[in-house]
Amino acid sequence: MIIPSPSRIIELIADAELRDDRLLGIRLTVTGLRNPHRLTAAGEPVGMVATDAYTIEAPDGSTETIEIPDGLVETLAEAGEEPTTVVSDIVVQALAQHAHALVHHSEGETPDDLVEINDAMEDVFEDRFGMSLQDAMGHSH
Repeated sequence: MIIPSPSRIIELIADAELRDDRLLGIRLTVTGLRNPHRLTAAGEPVGMVATDAYTIEAPDGSTETIEIPDGLVETLAEAGEEPTTVVSDIVVQALAQHAHALVHHSEGETPDDLVEINDAMEDVFEDRFGMSLQDAMGHSH
């Protein structure tokens, strides 16, 4: 579960046009954004959606490129927000949530080094979003 900032809480309404069990088109209406968008992908077969590539680089120089459906990042962005900021926000949210789950929702004793890693990730989260992970999640331990 990703914890979006309040301005990133959106609602997607999808209308699909089918003929003989074949997708002819899909219309998504996105609400809850400052600037609502309407996206249409008519006549494109499923799985043939254009993508944007984002590359993540590790401290050791290794990289991995991920393909994200074209338009998704822009749909999640606030007005004027850079796409790389949106993707980075989601990475920080996901890592903070996973670290939290490992420390607070796993069985058995949690190693001290993992507790320290989680604490550091919670600091990263708070520095980036201006609120604690606990406040964003609505619970604390």
